[in-house]
Amino acid sequence: GLDLTFLGGIDLGLIPEWKFWGDTWSWTWAFIGAALIPLLSAGSQVLSMWVTQKMNNSVITNEKGVKDEEAAKNSQAAQTTKSMMFTMPLMMLWIGFTVPAALSLYWFISGVVRTVEDAVLTKRYRKIYDAEDEIKRQKAAEEAAIEAEKEARRAERRAANPEGYANPNTSRRKVKKQQ
Repeated sequence: GLDLTFLGGIDLGLIPEWKFWGDTWSWTWAFIGAALIPLLSAGSQVLSMWVTQKMNNSVITNEKGVKDEEAAKNSQAAQTTKSMMFTMPLMMLWIGFTVPAALSLYWFISGVVRTVEDAVLTKRYRKIYDAEDEIKRQKAAEEAAIEAEKEARRAERRAANPEGYANPNTSRRKVKKQQ
């Protein structure tokens, strides 16, 4: 007694057929729509993974808060996402033609929601990430200035004593041995 029709006649309990030349195929909206749903779910998976990869690569920075495109391209997550971008939709397509159309419809809708969610959240939190990166860049600049000042003092000491800097805390025996 459960009505599984969707969009004017697509039976979601029907297992889609990809053999449109077969004897059981019928050129009705129910068969065509059921065959399109797995294709749409695979397409939404590709789109979702592509958008996710682009959004995630745009927020990757190094420890100093500078955008690191090289790390984004060579990261383990990027390599995994590239390989999964093609294998997962193919698996979803194959599974979509072996189970009722309702599962593929679920995958399609969740892929669209996941894409929108990732785009909205990344855009929202990018402001927070940028603020954190600005703090990291300021700290890195301060540390670089301190290190440059220390190096300038070291250079002055080396210039003042070209024969080598002797530590005033060196024991008499070591100084005698050096002489």
